[in-house]
Amino acid sequence: MYQGPTARAAGPGRPLSRVPPRPSLLYALLADLPRRALLSNFIVTKGYTYTVTNALTGGQLIWDDAVAFCKTKGGELSPNRASDGSADAIKYLTWGRLDTCWVNKAPLITPDEKLCYMVSQGDGKEQPQGCAQKMSFVCRVATVAALLASPPSPKPPSPKPPSPKPPSPKPPSPITAFVAPNVDAYNGTDGYCYSVFTARGNLQKKYDDAVASCAALGGDLSPYGKDGSADAVKYLTWGRFDTCWVNKQPVVEHGRRCHLLSQEGRPLLQGCDQKVSFVCRFSTSLVQKASSPSSPPPPSHTPPSSKLLSHKPPYRRPPPHYRPPSPARKPYTDSYHGTDGIDDTATAFQKLILSQGDSCWVEQSPDMKENLRTSMIKGTFRYDVHNAVSKELRTFDEAVAFCKHKGGELSPNDHSDGSADAVKFLTWGRLDTCWVNEEPVLEHGRRCHLLSQEGTPLLQGCDQKASFVCRFSISLVQTVSSPPSPTPPSPPSPKPPSPKPPSPKPPSSKPPSPKPPSPKPPSPKPPSSKPPSPKPPSPKPPAPIPTTTFIDTYHGTFRYDVHNAISKELRTFDEAVAFCKHKGGELSPNDHSDGSADAVKFLTWGRLDTCWVNEEPVLEHGRRCHLLSQEGTPLLQGCDQKASFVCRFSTSLVQTVSSPPPPTPPSPPSPKPPAPIPTTTFIDTYHGTDGYCYKVYNARGSAQLSYFQALVVCLKDDGYMSPYGTGIDDTATAFQKLVLSQGDSSWVERTPDVKTVKDSVLCHMLDAHGNERMSDCITQKASFLCRKKC
Repeated sequence: MYQGPTARAAGPGRPLSRVPPRPSLLYALLADLPRRALLSNFIVTKGYTYTVTNALTGGQLIWDDAVAFCKTKGGELSPNRASDGSADAIKYLTWGRLDTCWVNKAPLITPDEKLCYMVSQGDGKEQPQGCAQKMSFVCRVATVAALLASPPSPKPPSPKPPSPKPPSPKPPSPITAFVAPNVDAYNGTDGYCYSVFTARGNLQKKYDDAVASCAALGGDLSPYGKDGSADAVKYLTWGRFDTCWVNKQPVVEHGRRCHLLSQEGRPLLQGCDQKVSFVCRFSTSLVQKASSPSSPPPPSHTPPSSKLLSHKPPYRRPPPHYRPPSPARKPYTDSYHGTDGIDDTATAFQKLILSQGDSCWVEQSPDMKENLRTSMIKGTFRYDVHNAVSKELRTFDEAVAFCKHKGGELSPNDHSDGSADAVKFLTWGRLDTCWVNEEPVLEHGRRCHLLSQEGTPLLQGCDQKASFVCRFSISLVQTVSSPPSPTPPSPPSPKPPSPKPPSPKPPSSKPPSPKPPSPKPPSPKPPSSKPPSPKPPSPKPPAPIPTTTFIDTYHGTFRYDVHNAISKELRTFDEAVAFCKHKGGELSPNDHSDGSADAVKFLTWGRLDTCWVNEEPVLEHGRRCHLLSQEGTPLLQGCDQKASFVCRFSTSLVQTVSSPPPPTPPSPPSPKPPAPIPTTTFIDTYHGTDGYCYKVYNARGSAQLSYFQALVVCLKDDGYMSPYGTGIDDTATAFQKLVLSQGDSSWVERTPDVKTVKDSVLCHMLDAHGNERMSDCITQKASFLCRKKC
């Protein structure tokens, strides 16, 4: 089975999954991996296409109706035999998904009733059942390649006998040697024959598969130009309100997209992995060679080309011996060598695009200006989009949790409240897909509601990552648009409060604790912003609405830190346990006696988030770990899924854990910068203990770049920009050796923070003292670390 060039590139020994996830913006934009639906409704194997019809795809039928339905599709009800691959197809499409289906086997006639054979959902065994019940079924149709290969071409004797007529002068219509059933054809005015492959024979394909199919048949995917192909494509596809691929170089920028004609004949760019109709183009000489016997027909007869593919309305035909001089007819060129030393883009566009009457994308920096608005206000709501441009594609559950964590909700797609218009403007109106807020469907596996690039509602697996829109009530717009960065960009601001009572600002939800050993903002409950409450040393900067820390001074003074999807720190159970231990604490239990239950509730399921809890895994029926649901219900789940978690630290560690490392260089004096480490001790690479090799790019070595330019450099080096201080790798040591020891600052790989107020993008940076701060991703130049597997 042909799977396209992307699948071949994976090849043996080069699995697609060997590269670790790269959540940064450039990878989301440049990745060229096909998106495969979790529950495909067809499979191609051993010369047949098997298509399942079930409750989801069109309705279940009784046995006799299923047989008739498959015949109307040009095929048959699928048998269940291992020899021809039908057993594997039936397993993949039906009982492997816990569904039953009819199979093509002679019914069992008893004195009382007629019994037909079906495959059970548990073990795939055939069992007789009453033929009148409705059930899923699988139709199989011979593929185009099989149909073309099946009729052996008439093999006239090679010696070319005089003129006895051994081969019948006019064999059955030559089209059957070239085109499968349900395929229409057209004789072009340019000397080419065109055949269309549509949904009628279940022959639609992805772009790469369509190109390969046409090549396998001896032709090519039809273009859409001024040489006659436009008339053929219009007649066969969009003239009948069908869409189709056209032969034009795919566009790779912002994700690989291919050229498609809409039902109105408008050129569009679409994802190359969707299945669409397509038109193959064949030269007349090839068709005549394939369809006619050895000797040409007598001159009195019409030429064979006039009968070829002629069951459609008569079109103007060229003279019988018309042979288009194809090389001279096409002045088209796809390359241009620009003038050295100047920007020659205008000439290049004129020669390669405008001269062909074509339109073209123009590269422009992702500056988040009006052409890429990330939010809009509709009615009494504000809508914010999170997509691949902002490096925020998420699964359905992560999207729901993210929006709730921000104080809003995942946007529905409802025309009555204006959300449908907002979602269209921010997502599928820009040819992007997105999750919508609707209850998942649990039948045949949990699936969630998603809008396609055309705005069509779909059911998809909930674990794939897609764009989404958060909705906030108008009263929350001001608080949501204020800088939500969890790591405050300006450490100097909290220094003035030392002379006066520090007044911790954040709105917290726990009762005030009278005993304060170094509290964090969440501990005091009073809503008043600056009342006299003589509590606290070291206030934290104004925290975002959802705080990430909880301090319990009532049950023995513990500190709890939450790690969740917002901080990009979802982990498996074992990773969460190791991470907390690495930080000097432990994974938090859920115990009312020591106060941990209150902390876990406040930080996780009180915000409708799930989280791991510190309890011994259960090994019965497979290893499962303890997890709290969004409602706080204890559950047993597979330990390898990623979820939020809470680390707990004892009182003695609160000060060290809560305070960042700024005190390392006490009050950075001016003499420090002039005396960096001597050049002789400078190193630009580090072999980490985590199996990664780190390389620094800075002013001393290669260059300092903007955040997005740095991403591209790391990508070209087969690596990616290094994060910092995840706790389970060696990034902290790498940054210490290659950046901080040189008194240098560096970009850190983490989701950029889109400031919708100023239309700017801020990225995370580690300054020379090891403090994290935010800086403009586009204008700021800084050093950076790339890492890749050694």
